Amino acid sequence: MLNKRGVLRGAWWFMIDLVLTVILFFLLTTFVDNVGESTTFEKNFLARDVSLLLDSLYTAPSNVKIDYPQDTFWFDFKFEENQVQVYDATQIQDPPLIQRVFFPFMEDRNLILEYKTVLPEKKAEWKKTILQRIFPTLTRSKPEQTPETSAKLQFMKTTDEISINKKLNINKLTCPTVAVAKPTKVILMPETGELSQITAALSPHIENSEKADYVPIEMPDMLIKINLKDKSLQAKIKPNSEPSRKLACLILNNLLDLNPDLKPTIIPSDEALLTSAITAVSLYLDKTIIEDPKTIIAISKAFQQYQK
Repeated sequence: MLNKRGVLRGAWWFMIDLVLTVILFFLLTTFVDNVGESTTFEKNFLARDVSLLLDSLYTAPSNVKIDYPQDTFWFDFKFEENQVQVYDATQIQDPPLIQRVFFPFMEDRNLILEYKTVLPEKKAEWKKTILQRIFPTLTRSKPEQTPETSAKLQFMKTTDEISINKKLNINKLTCPTVAVAKPTKVILMPETGELSQITAALSPHIENSEKADYVPIEMPDMLIKINLKDKSLQAKIKPNSEPSRKLACLILNNLLDLNPDLKPTIIPSDEALLTSAITAVSLYLDKTIIEDPKTIIAISKAFQQYQK
């Protein structure tokens, strides 16, 4: 009788130990999942790293473009006044502030910064194992991560702006802001030859302009000459002439949109042609730009911007 009681008691203790072991197993599994899947560290790292990157861009001495190299997981990034937010919106569309990580940066009011939210191209989906489907309250799952479910961040600093995921050409020039008088006589060259088609189309858009192959004896207010040069987006200007540099800069920046792969350059030159006018620009343009109908619009627009 005693042996039977001992066997039953041993069986009961074995069952209790088994149940406690199973419960402990699931509790430990949940704890490990929580620790392993917690993304607080990653959010903190990304918020801090992106903020430091912005601080560096503000102090950069020249134009810079940076494709952010770190893994952004499946997080959203919100850029607002003096701070970056990083949060997970895969389960809650607009998570509360307590679930977001904030980090400040020193915003420079002299540069434009467009406040925006950057999202992944595709929302990450959460996968579940068989065990997680059976015990959804005891286990957690992870979202499936692909290149499309990770936000892409590209930062660019230009003369007057810090941009995030914005299509800007880093090669754009910084134009002088010098005030200029309205020209009373503008010479467009050449009048004859293959390139005369451009000056003929350009002339109606530029007030007080006339076409010529040679500079008249009387010095004009402005001279613009078109030249053909392979793979070139270049302007030679009258030396020590801020109005000439301003006009050349505006023209080249507008033409850059037609062929973003070219790098614009401005070269002061003491050629006799360029010293024969008060404001003088000699353009050397690639064939793709010469043949583009938008070239006329781009140069005309630059002339209007020049007078503002």
